[in-house]
Amino acid sequence: MTPAELHPAIREALGAHEGFRRLGFYPAQIFIKPAAGQLFITVKRDGLEFNACMGSCDLHIDELRSQWGAAVQWWNGPATEEQRDEIFRAALTTKDSVGVIFALMSKGFDVHRGRDA
Repeated sequence: MTPAELHPAIREALGAHEGFRRLGFYPAQIFIKPAAGQLFITVKRDGLEFNACMGSCDLHIDELRSQWGAAVQWWNGPATEEQRDEIFRAALTTKDSVGVIFALMSKGFDVHRGRDA
């Protein structure tokens, strides 16, 4: 698998997941959620919730689960550090990291690096 073979919204979600992890969210606090033809990353902590749109996603829920599972296995297994870095740096949440951090803070999140980054 290569980054180009990933569904664009799943590629965005992988990059965003890594970004939220680096902001101190535990993986168990980061979710993907399809809604109205879009794919969202949702982070939850201390009763707070934040949603970020990853883009259009026309995949049926079973196909989304399958592709997300394969993408995560690839990310945690054979993906190279360069491939992971490419996806992380290309993600819109990384490119607008200041905006994302301000949006999280406006929702009441305490944002800092280091929980498990």
